Amino acid sequence: MHEQVGELKVDEEGLALRGVLVRHLVMPGLLDDTREIMRWIATALSCDTFVNVMDQYYPAYKAQTEPRFAQINRRLQNQHCAVRSGCRGCADANRKKGASARVDLKSRDHC
Repeated sequence: MHEQVGELKVDEEGLALRGVLVRHLVMPGLLDDTREIMRWIATALSCDTFVNVMDQYYPAYKAQTEPRFAQINRRLQNQHCAVRSGCRGCADANRKKGASARVDLKSRDHC
């Protein structure tokens, strides 16, 4: 998709016109996976890729009832959420409260 439409282009008011916006749902206990995904986006796509880091996961359906899903049978805790971990780019996304932000993937301080 990134090769087809390129990086996200927005108008003066921030409305997306064309391009890729990656949405990533942070899962409890899987922050290392989030870090790896951010590294992959930076290297395989572009350091200028817009990433919407979502921290609204909540357990539902079988995650609440089956023991095999015990690891994700909880909401995110502050220390598990990349948006709240001190990552500069991710913190920008959190400040915008639901708006997409460009995660600073050029920085070594990203997730």
